[in-house]
Amino acid sequence: MIDFHTHLLPNFDDGAGFPEEALAIARHALAEGTGAALLTPHYLKGRYTPSRSKILAATARLRQDLAAANIDFAVYPGAEVLAFPGLPDAVAKGEITTVNDNGKYLLVELPFLDFPSFVPGELTRLLAAGVIPVLAHPERCLPLDLERLYGLLEQGVLLQLNAGSINGDFGQEVQKSARGFLDRGWIHFLGSDTHSLYSRPPGLTRAAEEVARLAGADLAGAVTDTYPQLALAGQPVPRHPVSPP
Repeated sequence: MIDFHTHLLPNFDDGAGFPEEALAIARHALAEGTGAALLTPHYLKGRYTPSRSKILAATARLRQDLAAANIDFAVYPGAEVLAFPGLPDAVAKGEITTVNDNGKYLLVELPFLDFPSFVPGELTRLLAAGVIPVLAHPERCLPLDLERLYGLLEQGVLLQLNAGSINGDFGQEVQKSARGFLDRGWIHFLGSDTHSLYSRPPGLTRAAEEVARLAGADLAGAVTDTYPQLALAGQPVPRHPVSPP
């Protein structure tokens, strides 16, 4: 499986703090059935603003460390960007790291407590520029207007659900939201959102099994393997049917 949301890149945010911790997380993920991960350090204006060059260099170093430790685990550069006015312009200027740095997909986080009025317009501008936004764990943004989210899906925005949300790690309300997304087909990628072995540890297996039970084995395979591979390669992710709220 491919983990589409991790804070594995050491010393970038509130995730892994040093290279040995990153290696331990990767080793744990590999033992649980995950063979690759998208590295998505936070990009939050005013707190974390990692440059593309630093993320790409750190990804290369982590690959070297994994190889030296004989850990057969692939990593790819990216970022989890909290939506802000002017995001498409920052992407166009090369300030933001897209999925595998191919300029085709971008993991975008929404605020947990509100849905700013600028967000739909910025997502639409990204789409117009040929960059497909992937919303990170929208099931945790409980104030989210489902009708508005459905409209974004219809435009081509994709969704990434957290494994922990499906498993109930964030409480019953978030789990209900995540399973509602599954029922409607509102899922394209699955991510652990791992920060350490103790805070949201890696491991997609239990969540993938739950996706298979609730929505079918084909979708479970798509969101943990087929769709991530396509996104990493910069190829189109199929538009499977989605049901309105």
